[in-house]
Amino acid sequence: MTGLSSMQTGSTPKAPLLKNFAGRQVPALRNAKLPDAIVTVKSQSSHNAILNADGLASTMATVYAKPSLLAKFILKDVGASSTVDTEEATLAAMRELTQEITGIIEANQHEYVGSGGRGDVALDGQHAMATNFLSGDVSFVSMLVGKDNGKAKKFGFDTPSPDEKVLSAQSGASANSKSAAPKKQSKALPATKEPVVPAKEISELKISSEAASEPTTVKAQRRIDVVAEYEKTQEQRSALNLVVVGHVDAGKSTLMGHLLYALGQVNERTLRKFEREAEKIGKGSFAYAWVLDETDEERARGVTMDIATSSFETAHRRFTLLDAPGHRDFVPNMISGASRADVAVLVVDASTGGFESGFDGDGQTREHAQLIRALGVRQVVVAVNKLDMVQWNADRYTEIVGRLQTFMQGCGFLKDNVRFVPVSGLGGVNLAKRASDVAELAWYRDGDSPGACLVELLDTFEQPQRVVAGAFRLAVTDFFRGGTAGSAGSISASGRIAQGNVQVGDTVTVVPGGASGVVRAIDVGFEAQDWAVAGDEVVIQVHGLDMQQLALGAVLCGPEQPITAVTCFEAQIAVFDPAVPITNGFPALVHVQSVSVQGSVRRIIETFDARTGEVKRRNPRHIRKGATARVEIVTESALCLELFKDAKDLGRIMLRRGGETVAAGIVTALK
Repeated sequence: MTGLSSMQTGSTPKAPLLKNFAGRQVPALRNAKLPDAIVTVKSQSSHNAILNADGLASTMATVYAKPSLLAKFILKDVGASSTVDTEEATLAAMRELTQEITGIIEANQHEYVGSGGRGDVALDGQHAMATNFLSGDVSFVSMLVGKDNGKAKKFGFDTPSPDEKVLSAQSGASANSKSAAPKKQSKALPATKEPVVPAKEISELKISSEAASEPTTVKAQRRIDVVAEYEKTQEQRSALNLVVVGHVDAGKSTLMGHLLYALGQVNERTLRKFEREAEKIGKGSFAYAWVLDETDEERARGVTMDIATSSFETAHRRFTLLDAPGHRDFVPNMISGASRADVAVLVVDASTGGFESGFDGDGQTREHAQLIRALGVRQVVVAVNKLDMVQWNADRYTEIVGRLQTFMQGCGFLKDNVRFVPVSGLGGVNLAKRASDVAELAWYRDGDSPGACLVELLDTFEQPQRVVAGAFRLAVTDFFRGGTAGSAGSISASGRIAQGNVQVGDTVTVVPGGASGVVRAIDVGFEAQDWAVAGDEVVIQVHGLDMQQLALGAVLCGPEQPITAVTCFEAQIAVFDPAVPITNGFPALVHVQSVSVQGSVRRIIETFDARTGEVKRRNPRHIRKGATARVEIVTESALCLELFKDAKDLGRIMLRRGGETVAAGIVTALK
C-alpha cells in the first residue's frame, strides 16, 4: 500500500507530537463524559466500519462527528496545570497539530483527494482536511479507546504510533472509496458543516472506569489518613525539639558541641580543624562551641547570636537541637527558638561568681527560665556546668540546686519535671557517659552506681500531647527559594507544626495575605516524608507562592480553616518585674512565636487572683510585679493569633520593653 501507509516504512516523517499529545490526554479520557454528537459514514465500502455498541473500529477514515470530539473532549484539559489560559493552550495545541497533519496530508494528498478532484481541494483542502482530522475525525479517538473493551490504551515508541495506524487505515478506506463511490464525493470529504445522516449517538460510548488501573504518565496522589497513620506509629515516635538556654558565657554552645562530638555527630577531622582555626584568633577553648556557632561574627565575638540547629539521637529519643543565644541583646531570637521547643536544658555556670551573675541582677538565667515556662515548656534538665572549676565541690552544687529549685517552682514548673546534673562542657565529663573515673565526683551517686549523665536524663523526657486532628497551623520561622531537586518555581518554608497535619498534595494558605499554594514535598528531621503532624520540625516545599507573599511570623494553614490576623485582642497576663508599673497606654513589643511587633496595653480590664480566679479590682490604674490581669492590647501591624483554648502555641504572647520581659500571657479574645 502506498500513501499514508508508507509512513510505517520511514518514507515520511512520523508524528511524535500526536503520539505524545494523545498519551498525555489518557487521564482526561477516563472520567470524561462524551459530548452528544451525530456521526455518519461517508463510504459505502463493505469493510468501512461503522460505530457499534462495543466501541470504535480502526478503519473509520470517513466517519465524522459534530460537534468536535477532540476540541471539546480530548483538548478540554490541555493547559490545566499551565500558567497560561486553558483556551490559549488549547488553541496553541490545535495549531501545532494542524500544521503537522497538514504536512502529512501534503505528502500523501493523492490518497486523500483522489484523481480527478478539484484543484482547489488539492491546494486549499489540505488545511481543511487537517482541521477536520483534529476537530471531527472519530478515528483519532479510536487510537485511545480499545474497540473491544473500551479501555484506554497504553502505547510505546517501539511500534507504529496509533496515529500512524489510523492514517494507514484511512489510506485503505480512501482507496476503496475511489472504486465504490462517485468521484464527486471526494471533494465533499472534508466538509463537516453540512447536516449529516444520523448513525449513532456518540454519547452512547462509555470509557470504562477500569482504565484507572492502567499506568499513565500522571499518577494521582493517594490521600493518606494522617490521623490513623499517626495513631499506628504514636508509640514509636520519639522526636522532640530541645532548646538550650541560659545566661551568656554559661557554656551552652561548648557543652552541646562537645555532646554532639561525644555522640559521633561531629567527626575528629572537623573538630581538629576548628581547634586550629580557633587557636589562630586566640580562642582555643571555643573549638567545641564552633560546632554550633557557624558565622564569622559569632566566632569572632565568642557569642551565640541566633538559633543554631542540629540533631542527635539517644537510646529512645530523637532530638532536634535548638541552641539559643544567652546575651540579653538577642532575647527575641531566644524566644523564637524556645517557642518551637518541647523540652529544655537550662545551663548555669557553677564557677565562683558565675552563677550569681546569671541569676541575680540583670542576668538571663532567671528571664530564660520564666520565658520557657511561659512558652509552654514543662520539662527541664538543669546542667550545672563548669563545676570542675570549683573542684567538683558538692556544697556549691547543693547551693545552686537549692536556689534554682525554689525559683523554678515559682515559675510554674513541677518539682518532678526539673532535674539537675553536674557536668563539664569543656572537659566532656558526665555528658554522654557516667563519670565513674572522676574521683572528685564520687558524691554524685545513684544508689551504688555513679549518678545519671546528661544524655540519660534527656532520654527520659516524656512525649507531650499533640493536637494532630486540629486545623493545620505552621508558623514560618524561615523561608527560601527552591529546596530539593526539581523544585524550580517553589518556595520552601520551615518551622514547627503547631497543630494539625499536612501531606504532599495539600493546598495551604498564607495568613496574612491569603495566597495559596500546593505542597510538593515535606522534610521532617532532614528526611523526606509524605506527611507530618503537630510537633514536627519541618521544611515544606510549596508550589505556587512567591517570596513576596511570605514573611517571618506568617502562618501556613488549611484554606478551609484559616487563622485570624488581628491588631486588637484581649489577654490574661502575669507581670514579672517591670522597671515601672504597667498602665493604660503602656508601650511594649508584642512577641508571638518568631515575630515581634510594636504595640501597647490599651486598657487594663481587671486584676484577679491567679489561684482562685476571683476578681480583685476592675479598671485599675496600674498593675505591678507579680500581678495577674486581663488587658486589651493593640498592635501596629496584624498578628496571627488563636485563642489559647483552641491552639496553645499560637495563643501565647510576651511583652518586652527596654530589653527586659515585663509580662507573659495567653490570648482570651480576638477583636
